Amino acid sequence: MKPILKRNKLAFILMALSLLALALGVMLWNAPAAVRAAETEHDHTDGNWTALTEAGGPLSGGNYYLNDDLTLTADLTIDGEVTLCLNGHVLTGTGSSSVITVLGNANFTLCDCQSESTAAEHQHAYYVDDDGLYVFDDGTDGWDTAYAAAETEEKGTIVGGVITGGKTTSNGGGVRVEAGGNFEMSGGTIAGISATGGGGVYVGGSNAEFTMSGGTISGNKATNGGGVYVYYGAFKMTGGTIGGNSASMGGGVYAMGTNSTFTMSGGYFGGTIASNGGSISISGGYFAKEVKVDSSYLADGCTLFEITQDLGDENYNAGFPHAVYKSGTVDITALQTQFTYSGNADAFEAEAANDADISYSYSAEEDGPYTDGLPTAAGTWYIKAVAEARLVVSDEGKFYVTAEEIFVIEISPIQLVVDSIEVTKTAEGFSANYISISGIVENDAAEVIPAFEPLTDGRVKVTYSLSGVDEGNYIVPAPSYVTITTDLNQSIADIQNDLKMRSPN
Repeated sequence: MKPILKRNKLAFILMALSLLALALGVMLWNAPAAVRAAETEHDHTDGNWTALTEAGGPLSGGNYYLNDDLTLTADLTIDGEVTLCLNGHVLTGTGSSSVITVLGNANFTLCDCQSESTAAEHQHAYYVDDDGLYVFDDGTDGWDTAYAAAETEEKGTIVGGVITGGKTTSNGGGVRVEAGGNFEMSGGTIAGISATGGGGVYVGGSNAEFTMSGGTISGNKATNGGGVYVYYGAFKMTGGTIGGNSASMGGGVYAMGTNSTFTMSGGYFGGTIASNGGSISISGGYFAKEVKVDSSYLADGCTLFEITQDLGDENYNAGFPHAVYKSGTVDITALQTQFTYSGNADAFEAEAANDADISYSYSAEEDGPYTDGLPTAAGTWYIKAVAEARLVVSDEGKFYVTAEEIFVIEISPIQLVVDSIEVTKTAEGFSANYISISGIVENDAAEVIPAFEPLTDGRVKVTYSLSGVDEGNYIVPAPSYVTITTDLNQSIADIQNDLKMRSPN
């Protein structure tokens, strides 16, 4: 036996490393506080609880707890109404079959009231072996050597109770739920277990049910369903975490058979989901970045979104940046669609029903392409208004609310008006000595060019045209009719020429 002092020193170091990893934001499957919700602590001395012994074997009813780490000499068989509180300790199976088997018509509840304990006895170090299994400290020098040799990313610490040690060539390494049996998991971790089907949990046969509202299933391995294997049974996940398991089919969950169902409305998930005839419906929950969620698995009206902390979801965890929410929309209403050109881009405005911020883009064609912002030029424009995504929580669930509308607006050009004009006849024709036009926006590149047409009544008709890059934003002024003003200098020169022609030689 090794000295207790060395073992306690190692536990202290491991706990310190675990806290340091959390401080640095290192995400282990068991580590994030947002993933592991604390359970209500039980009073195991109130007479309603019995300490589980290493003898294991059949349990026909009652409430049991671990008062220390425990290695079974016979794996557990549940045949009745049984609750087991891991109480922050490790339950190790015999290594020859399922650690716990839930028989038909039995009801088994697994919980752990020390899931957030800081006590050294509730910190359980592990390393990941070549098969991807979590291997927990068994008190031997061999474990210490293997742990020391493991890379940093291949070891960690689980806080709270653990079920481990099951190895079977059949199905259900950790917990096996047989036809008619019921298993409810609200706490604890099932890890480091291997099986043919369902390294963590196997749900097999008609009316076999597994409900997971808390706890973690990680570091397990199987041919099918590294975390959970559903074979003609039902698995309902409302909370907890599944991740870090491995399998040829369905590293996280595998549903086999036409009557098999996996429904997920909450919790955190890492790994793959696979089905062979089973029904999968996901209406909520959070997923690791690498998880590929087939769109056919999403419940009606639900969508997988990539999210950030800014969305405001209190259950957000950086290790699971994708979430499934119900899709919601809000109405966007345009406050005005008819405008007169002003040279500014801030005339159009819309509002969303949930007071969300709205971003705009515009195009001359409904099909785009769209340019960010709002148009400044006169014309017919398509405005795409997109409301900022919001998370709305109601009794009906979490809704990822977005909205997008396309509005057609008209920006009318400005009608230019000639306030006054003075036209002079010159030798070359006519010119405008003075012209005053109202309506051109300051700094716009638009020029009004007059053209002159003499009339028989002595007046001149002045018509106008526009030039410049901004000319499309204006309507030319109506024609002007003006009386000619003769250029005085030119008139004197004409008189002198006339007198000269009339004088005798």
